[in-house]
Amino acid sequence: MLLVLCLMFTAIGVIGAGVPLLWGRQRGIPLWLLPLATGLMVGLASFGLLPEVIHEGGKLSATVVLTVAVVYSIVHLLHVSQHAHLTHDHSSGHCDHHHEGEDDIPSGDNRKPLLLFFSSIILHSLFDGALLVISNNLVQAAFVTVMVSLAIHKLFEAMSVSSILLGRQGSVQRTIPLVLLYLASFPTGVAIASILRTFVRDELLHPFALIVMAAAIGNLVSCLLYDFVLPSLRRFKHAKEELAWLALGIAVAAVVLGVCH
Repeated sequence: MLLVLCLMFTAIGVIGAGVPLLWGRQRGIPLWLLPLATGLMVGLASFGLLPEVIHEGGKLSATVVLTVAVVYSIVHLLHVSQHAHLTHDHSSGHCDHHHEGEDDIPSGDNRKPLLLFFSSIILHSLFDGALLVISNNLVQAAFVTVMVSLAIHKLFEAMSVSSILLGRQGSVQRTIPLVLLYLASFPTGVAIASILRTFVRDELLHPFALIVMAAAIGNLVSCLLYDFVLPSLRRFKHAKEELAWLALGIAVAAVVLGVCH
């Protein structure tokens, strides 16, 4: 069953990542696509995963979510600050590091080094794989929420990541290896969590599941905030219609989760 679910969610990721690559940089990514995807992911985290894990794990889950989010925030701020300092130094030397097409990326923080963005999204995808493994040790309501959220979330996350990488790399050929590495991280997370779970005693499986789920959601919330939401907000001054697509995505996620419950 786990293998089937792993293959299914990986296939969903492949479909999502393939959309921007097939669309191609020459044709451009529709401006509504990434705000809608971001809204869906925000809605799934806000109305589904986050309330569910706090309801299940109480203070323990809330503490883990907050700790992971704070650590991610500190790392993000330190890297961005360092990158901004280096950029300022280079600018003083009249070096122009602007790459063609970067301002046209609908989402993703252009000021953040690609390595930091890619590392954070890989870590998040590993957590997603672990979340799939431990979901069977959650109560039925939480299990349903995790399955629905993962299915929708992986589709639009893969679409967003592929679009951002395509914008950063500038060509499909240079983007494909990174996309493949991103797609491989989910089944890798499944494999790692499956191995680790064998070392956990049966009576500890439920607390272990809650901790992993909370860590995954804390990482997701941080990734959404810094890699998708905040970069999108900076664009709303010039593309206010994207705010409507973001709001639509949040509303659709709320409705889907409501129907599934």
